[in-house]
Amino acid sequence: MKSLHMILLAIILSGCNLVVELKDPPVDCGDGFVHGDEVCDGDQLRGQTCLSLGYSGGDLSCNDNCTLNTMECLAPLTCGNGTIEVPETCDGSDLAGSCEDLGYYGGTLLCDTNCRHDTSNCEIHGRCGDGVSQSEESCDGDDLEGETCETLGFYGGQLACAATCTFDLTDCETSGRCGDGTIQQSEECDGSDFGSTSCESLGFPGGLLACSDDCTITTAGCFTPLTCGDSTIQAPEQCDGSDLAGETCITRGFYGGTLLCGDNCAFDLSNCALTGRCGDNLRQDTHEDCDGSDLGGSDCESLGYYGGTLSCLGDCTYDLTQCTANGWCGDGEIQAGGVEVCDSTELSGMTCSDFGYYGGDLLCDSTCQYDLTQCVLEGKCGDGIAQTAYVESCDGTDFAGVTCEGLSYYGGQPTCDASCQLDLSDCVASGSCGDGLIQTAALETCDGTELGGESCGNLGYYGGTLGCDSSCHLDLTSCEAAGQCGDNLINGTETCDGTDLDGQTCQTMGYYGGTLGCDAFCTLDLTDCIGEGRCGDGIIQSDYAETCDGTNLGGNNCALLGFWDGTLTCDATCQFVTTGCN
Repeated sequence: MKSLHMILLAIILSGCNLVVELKDPPVDCGDGFVHGDEVCDGDQLRGQTCLSLGYSGGDLSCNDNCTLNTMECLAPLTCGNGTIEVPETCDGSDLAGSCEDLGYYGGTLLCDTNCRHDTSNCEIHGRCGDGVSQSEESCDGDDLEGETCETLGFYGGQLACAATCTFDLTDCETSGRCGDGTIQQSEECDGSDFGSTSCESLGFPGGLLACSDDCTITTAGCFTPLTCGDSTIQAPEQCDGSDLAGETCITRGFYGGTLLCGDNCAFDLSNCALTGRCGDNLRQDTHEDCDGSDLGGSDCESLGYYGGTLSCLGDCTYDLTQCTANGWCGDGEIQAGGVEVCDSTELSGMTCSDFGYYGGDLLCDSTCQYDLTQCVLEGKCGDGIAQTAYVESCDGTDFAGVTCEGLSYYGGQPTCDASCQLDLSDCVASGSCGDGLIQTAALETCDGTELGGESCGNLGYYGGTLGCDSSCHLDLTSCEAAGQCGDNLINGTETCDGTDLDGQTCQTMGYYGGTLGCDAFCTLDLTDCIGEGRCGDGIIQSDYAETCDGTNLGGNNCALLGFWDGTLTCDATCQFVTTGCN
């Protein structure tokens, strides 16, 4: 269809005298058009469905690599008959292969209910391409097992991993290495490549140079000068006998050793080589950071950088160029990726307060993580120390000396909430004076307006308003003002109260003697008076000159008193009345 559109466009434009060059669109998986070897692209499936592929239904889609994704298709109609038929990859115990056949290094291949291979048990053994280097592999994807071009002996370059999970040295090889047959870097020679150097250019009559394993020239094969051995240096001799022309192993670039003179009057560096030199591809701990491809196990990360490729300079110091581009802790810049949260004085605007502390100076430590040391000195809610200066009433188990009892509760244990404020719910459950509930176990007789049903009247007072004091005990002040039986004050209908008899005595009450008392109901108690008697009690008290008492005439009558007859009576003073006698 696209080709037809292009042809029509060409025909239309030809009428406009325009020259149009038609080209096929680029083959690009993901552009929504099916090209070349693509079997689908985006939602373009070339009319295919799960059903047309032999499945019983489901949703067919296209993978990112423009191959069909049948994972959402339902099991083929033939799935389960034990025979593999299109589009099945397996059926029951018929697996048509093994984990190894699918590229894995081991495991047990299974068949799922949709007649597709179940590789879950294979995957735990790994395969080339899963991004994890296995023992059978040199590398896998980005997993190079810590190797670099330098660790493999090259002078630089970017190490890669081939699709076969072996090292791809292409970029390394452009940087060269000792042993590749070409003089590079600080090499004096490499294999048979001596450049323009020869025995003759070095002053020898002739002979053949040799190249050592560390790519330095050996003159052992050069002919001995005719004057060699006379202890006097003459061209082309480097030395002669003990005359070394002031040279030492150190002046020859080595770190120590004893320089000797060979039989051919050329320097014998064998003893020097034992101490090493920059350029021998062997790192000397006391003198070098690195040497050629020997980085001493270091990489950008181990030196504190966040990535890059570490290499070695000609002076055997690290070349950090590729490391510094990725940043390091201490460069004053916070590196993205979540490794650093701060760097030197760069704190991303954070302060101690952002961590919940009440003050202090936030710092950044040597690993580019926040140093809260100075913050901690100021404290925060949650540090287990009650900072009363910052409105904390508690912190953790530190209640600043507060107890439920100290807050007037009768028991319980205070707790501390997340905002460092006291939670008194357990105290409240134990009750307190002032909570409006009478706690009888705590000897409360009232609480607030709760008087337990009592009133001044119930308590024996003649009036007033009953109250409750601050210690949750009944306040009788108003009641007492109205009085009550027992307060030693005669009130209301009382005839007496305690020792207050209102001036009465047994005698004023008409009795001949005795002690007048006051009973519990504030009425006069005449018990002791009655024992003494009185006129009117019906008992003749002869000791008190009574001749009669009421109707008690003591057996007397008018006749006994000398009258003829008549009616004898008794007056109110307990004396005979004879007016009725004849």
